[in-house]
Amino acid sequence: MPNNAAYDTRTTVPANRLAQAVGLNVAARAAVVAGPNWPAEFDGTPIVFSGFESANKTPEVNTVGFNWSDTSLASVVTMDPDPLIVYDSNGPTAERPADLTKDWTAKTGDYALRLLAPAGSNWIEQPWNTTSTGIKTLWWGVDMRVPTNFYHNRQDSVSKENQKLFRIFMDSYTGHQTSGGGTKVGMAFRPTGANDGSNYWYVKNFNEFSNSGDMGNKRFITIPQDRGKWMRICFRVQCSSTPGVADGSIEVWRKWEGEAGFTKEFDYPNQQIPIRTLAGSIDAFKQGHLFGYQNSAYAVDTEFLWDNFELAEVV
Repeated sequence: MPNNAAYDTRTTVPANRLAQAVGLNVAARAAVVAGPNWPAEFDGTPIVFSGFESANKTPEVNTVGFNWSDTSLASVVTMDPDPLIVYDSNGPTAERPADLTKDWTAKTGDYALRLLAPAGSNWIEQPWNTTSTGIKTLWWGVDMRVPTNFYHNRQDSVSKENQKLFRIFMDSYTGHQTSGGGTKVGMAFRPTGANDGSNYWYVKNFNEFSNSGDMGNKRFITIPQDRGKWMRICFRVQCSSTPGVADGSIEVWRKWEGEAGFTKEFDYPNQQIPIRTLAGSIDAFKQGHLFGYQNSAYAVDTEFLWDNFELAEVV
């Protein structure tokens, strides 16, 4: 069955769309263990699924008090059949973009999260958080569509070229800078030397014992052939058993649309990934960001679509 067909609610009576969409997504998530959305190595228990099929940011599955923060650069969008914003930082809306040729087709279902990188702007992020006191082994998965006009600009300094893809952290974004403040992990990407808009991605691990540099160097997006394509990213992070002990791990998989299975892109065992030991109720991972500061601002408005955001815990 094609991806969209499994979640197609467009022929449903409008008043019943929400109930049908939520029911479909809950059923789909309950049926999936190591299926289309996770690699074969998946060993977690799903705790969050956000497919945006409620036409807002309310997750369809949520056992840890998950919440998306509202931000002016993030909105829930659909095609009906023309592009339409149905939810933004002010709540539900029905706003058309000036350009009706935009394609905001979701990966599955009718709705997706749109993150806009305005031309010349460096800030673009979608924060999320949970009420959990911390997850020591966390799976994180999401579908991301490469913008149809994607181009990674070169700068006059390498330090100005890295873009943040996502971050996962404990009590605060900067908590890792304090002894006992835990760990921040994530991924970022830099342009290739070819200066053709293509780039590579890598892992980051920040904590009081090991503030890593760029871990890895694998092609992320190749221009022009990857424009407009969806990729599924899955990230598994396991905390160290004891602060100062290098027995944590970071693993990353990816599957491009049309591919039969996942490819393991990064595998870093024996990592220092300490839990938070400062006094308080938080000890491990409980929040994060999609994207973050973009050092190399995009030359033109650039739109990323995200869909099927999931978290799972290994217990």
